[in-house]
Amino acid sequence: MRLEAGERGFLPRRHLWMAAGLAALVLVTRLPFATRLLYSWDSVNFAEGMRGLDIARHAPHPPGYPYYVALARAVDAVVGDPNASLVLVSIVFAALAVVATYGYGRMAFDEATGIVAALSLAGSLTFWAYGTVALSYTVLAFFSTIVALAAHLRVFQPNRVALWQMTLLYSVAGGFRPDLLLFLAPLWLLCLLRATWQERVLSATLAGIGFAAWFVPTA
Repeated sequence: MRLEAGERGFLPRRHLWMAAGLAALVLVTRLPFATRLLYSWDSVNFAEGMRGLDIARHAPHPPGYPYYVALARAVDAVVGDPNASLVLVSIVFAALAVVATYGYGRMAFDEATGIVAALSLAGSLTFWAYGTVALSYTVLAFFSTIVALAAHLRVFQPNRVALWQMTLLYSVAGGFRPDLLLFLAPLWLLCLLRATWQERVLSATLAGIGFAAWFVPTA
């Protein structure tokens, strides 16, 4: 049975193998170019934040990126090198962003579109560079894509993604990159417009809790 645009999902085997192959492609093309020194002033701020979150002294710089720093600290507990830990996070999220792009393109259009979109992102010079340094931009790419995908499914296939699930992704994204709450707000609001009042109240409450979970301790 042929599925119309917007009705495709990740199916077993072939699509999972394609996703795994794309992720492997990103990993093997980034690891040889991984930087060994902190890339910029922001990278230094992130490394300082891994020693102890203190936004007053820009460790890291405002608004704090609490989940990003917490994840980097968890990785550093194994790796033992702040720069290497931050770069590893960048590489992994670069792979995840490419896989998410493949999934979005395939679900919204077709297999060929998903592959071309994923390869275009993977081969982008800017995206490639950010996947080898201690900065959070590949994290932004992943969460932007996965929240957009969740919003797409919520609008066109509401039975596959609940509004609270999309809201949870949106809230978690804000903990990694707080500016994503602003950039992705139109997608969340669009989903709210297509929901019942009960769903809106539940999602607004969940969004508030998700925001407070990282903002209160950061403040």
